[in-house]
Amino acid sequence: MKYRYLAHSTALFIILTAAYVSILSFSPAVRASIVIAISIVMITSEITKMAPSFSKRHLSLLLLLPGYFILQFGYNLSIRDTGPDTYVAIFQTFGLEAFWFARTYGEFSGYITILLLVCAIFVIVNGTFHRTLVSPLYLPLAVGLLAIVLMSFSLFPSLNAELGKLKAAHLSLQREKKIFELADPKFLRSVLAGTPSRRRSLVMVIGESTSSWNVSLYGYPRKTFAPLGQVANLIVFDDVVAPDTNTYPSLMRALTSDKFDPTARYKPSSLSHDGEPACGIHKSVTADDNFLGAASECRTATALESRSQQIITLLSKLTCALYWKQRLNCEKNIRVKEEAREITLSGHFDTLWYLNRYYDVLEAGIDPVEHYILYGAHEGRDPSPRFSTRDYLHRHPDVVASGMNPLLHYLRFGMRESRDLSLFTANSSQQSLTIPIISALNSAAIQTFWYSNQNEYGIWDNPVSHFGKLAKETYFHRKTVGIDLTGKYYDEDLVKIAIDRIKTLPERSALFFHFYASHFPYCGVIPAPHNWGRDVINELPTKAIFGHYNGDKSLVDCYDSAVYYVAENIERIREWVDSHQHPVVLVYFSDHGEDVFTGVAHQSTRFTHKMSQVPLLIYFNAAARTDYPELFEALNNNRHAPINLENMFDLILDLFSIDLKGYSTEGKSIASANYKPRNRVIVDRGPRGVVSFDTGSEVNAISPNIADSYVKQRRQLNAVPADLRQRICAHRNNSLLKFMEAMSLFSCLEIDVTIRDGIAMVYHDDDKPNGLPLDIILSLKDTTAKRIWLDVKNLTDENVDVFLKVLEKYHRRYDNTLVEVGATLARSRAAQRLVEAGYQVSYYLPTELSLACLGPELGDQCREFAAKVERDLNAGFSSLSYDFAAQAFVSKLRLPKNLSISTWDLNANLGELAKRAEISKYNMFIIPFASSFDF
Repeated sequence: MKYRYLAHSTALFIILTAAYVSILSFSPAVRASIVIAISIVMITSEITKMAPSFSKRHLSLLLLLPGYFILQFGYNLSIRDTGPDTYVAIFQTFGLEAFWFARTYGEFSGYITILLLVCAIFVIVNGTFHRTLVSPLYLPLAVGLLAIVLMSFSLFPSLNAELGKLKAAHLSLQREKKIFELADPKFLRSVLAGTPSRRRSLVMVIGESTSSWNVSLYGYPRKTFAPLGQVANLIVFDDVVAPDTNTYPSLMRALTSDKFDPTARYKPSSLSHDGEPACGIHKSVTADDNFLGAASECRTATALESRSQQIITLLSKLTCALYWKQRLNCEKNIRVKEEAREITLSGHFDTLWYLNRYYDVLEAGIDPVEHYILYGAHEGRDPSPRFSTRDYLHRHPDVVASGMNPLLHYLRFGMRESRDLSLFTANSSQQSLTIPIISALNSAAIQTFWYSNQNEYGIWDNPVSHFGKLAKETYFHRKTVGIDLTGKYYDEDLVKIAIDRIKTLPERSALFFHFYASHFPYCGVIPAPHNWGRDVINELPTKAIFGHYNGDKSLVDCYDSAVYYVAENIERIREWVDSHQHPVVLVYFSDHGEDVFTGVAHQSTRFTHKMSQVPLLIYFNAAARTDYPELFEALNNNRHAPINLENMFDLILDLFSIDLKGYSTEGKSIASANYKPRNRVIVDRGPRGVVSFDTGSEVNAISPNIADSYVKQRRQLNAVPADLRQRICAHRNNSLLKFMEAMSLFSCLEIDVTIRDGIAMVYHDDDKPNGLPLDIILSLKDTTAKRIWLDVKNLTDENVDVFLKVLEKYHRRYDNTLVEVGATLARSRAAQRLVEAGYQVSYYLPTELSLACLGPELGDQCREFAAKVERDLNAGFSSLSYDFAAQAFVSKLRLPKNLSISTWDLNANLGELAKRAEISKYNMFIIPFASSFDF
């Protein structure tokens, strides 16, 4: 954690002032009071610099009040006798001021409280001992107290903000605990369909910020996952996305249930019709024998809480009355607190759901209920899946006219008036409950372990830590707190500690690792960067990798080193898993990805697809493959299916054959032959936006689409029929990263080739080389499964052998390769060599000449040009390629019978391709492809 200290000049001024005042002819108490008063002025000035969000109009209040109390009480107590009543009055006065500042200026309550308490201590000490202390001791006493003030204020600019966020997270956590209590063992045992039959162990490794784009198993040219590259029977799932770009919401959606039907034992809680709060915010009326006693206890607790709240409210209102100038703000704060309590007790506010859906609330460190009251309702946000703010306002215009919070209106009036509860009314038999997978495992008598290298406490860590602490055995290796992530706490040490402690996993157990490596700063969280030597990324120039984008290769090197370190630790765990004699399944996935190539990490406000695309690996040891071949086969068959990490909850239930009454894994578990992919909605920010990864331009009319161009183009391609999609090619993929992006979306890719100095290179303009060799592109994983359009710019009889050598080595799928050459190569040795090698050799129709001949009648020059084209096409060319705008001219040509036709339309609208049936006439159809890495 970074602290900001008071300027040295300020501290020096205070010391010099103290020295000067000490020689003045005032009493010691007055001298000390003057020093403190001057110090307060200087410190307050520094506060406004260190905390610029503090309003300058409140500066006079901040200056005058403490200064006034110090001067008044310090002077008066130095000349008058004092007694207990005086001290009580002092504490009351200072305490009241501290309370007022804390309620009005919450973010600066730490400053004021410390300042006032120091003042009170000094006044009392001064008033008590001024008759007995020797004069020289007064100044050291004052300077000592000033040192405390200086130290406190030095820490508070960052510390107070951090504590404020932690406090907000703690408040949220208390509500989350109530949600997690739904999954108490007694409840879950009651909904278990039977004792799970499968006796096996699970080791689940949760990675941090690892994108599949930087994993060599997914085609990345750098061998970042070399430790696992030769592992047999490793299932690699190639189309996996995380639900969010941040750890907390992503893991909560991955490792908890989404919907559960508990109607046999639970009813939705709410305020009763007589206005009394229902007992059990999340645990409603049950069929237990002890219900009557529990209900009586609940009513008693509620009554006590109500009386306590009334007393607090009364005291708060009295305080507001004393400070009449700020009464309106003060009363607003009290009103918000009262409304928050009412909404909380109603059971219609789901804290975990609200924070998952609106992650900006957690980032801001605001109490979720108060956020909904102050901002959320006005922005159309929903308090839970059971209440739609916008729908309620739409159905009841009188509520809009009243300006009242819609949920409060329902609780106070709408319920009595039997108004429609909007969305939840149509599905009132279901209640959205959160069941952590660890709780489900515990209830099924499966021993659980949680070993983490994340912070145990912090604004982002508290909810995940609480989730992990549901396990029977927990261990947090990292000892830092909050945003402090320094120190030598490495994942490999966590793995060693876990293996040394556990030795051999029990037969029915689940061990969760939560890694930290590959989080920023990448090289700072691993023991040492990996030495990549002269590998592909290091050898290539920056333009060859990033195109025109200003990328940072050193940042990529560090990130890739962290990814390699992750692979080493997974391999250590895999070897340990292999040593077990009973069935053990190893699962690895990352909580979210990281866009290291553009340098935006995983900032959801700047969403890119690389933040959401993550690796998912599953490994069965020998005993698991022998005992459960059907599971292994089902997982292997689904390795190419679209997967959301939300499916992890269902996968784990399936692996242990846990069956919960009211919850079905049907179609959701990737370990099932009946797995049915669904459109993946991720990074759900409610009114701020959402990313629909597979289909649909928008999920609904409320949430705007915040997807990047890659995801938008992916959705548009998915809307094109499969037979047409195979023909569509991405245009000009002349950088490594753009080619990789295009390869993940398109079945066909076009690149420009220029042969220079005996090397086939990938670039378009002869005077603008980027240093990317063709063999690097063609050597990428899965390239042979793609159709490649090679636009060769300068092929000649002399260099054709250089070009053919590259093709022979890397791309033997001749039927999938189109080589486009100029008209000057008709009847040349180069063209003949390509035809003999079995490639599709395409005749490039000059665009300018063909566009000049689009009229209904061909002039002499156009007829001569057409005749030449017809003669050339009969000289061994198997394909014709041209600009789609020249279609009218091509239609007038007498083409060979078996000639294949390919074209490009750089004005094509990708969203309308599904309607263009003429695409089926073409062998390959090039369209624009937008990327950050164009060249």
